[in-house]
Amino acid sequence: MRPNTAPKFQDKPLTAEAHRKMILSFEECTSLPERELKCPYCSHYIEGVFADTTGHVRVKCNKCKAEMVLNVAYFRRLRKKLQRSRYQYADSYYQHRYK
Repeated sequence: MRPNTAPKFQDKPLTAEAHRKMILSFEECTSLPERELKCPYCSHYIEGVFADTTGHVRVKCNKCKAEMVLNVAYFRRLRKKLQRSRYQYADSYYQHRYK
């Protein structure tokens, strides 16, 4: 996991309470696995999400400039075994249907 970095330009100083909340948030996520959220159009990396992330996220792809709302649950990684079984089922279905 990448550490937090301060912004290059800052308008006002960070309050002690906000700094404490940032530190606590970072420490809570150190044990969580992180995964990449990729653009459905061009497969470019959009952002990293943690295992406990749920709900919808509004994102913009820096490569193809698409703006979209994504449900994080729909973009989870599937196990290769599950993917293979889905393709095998689809292949057998179409072979049976178009004989």
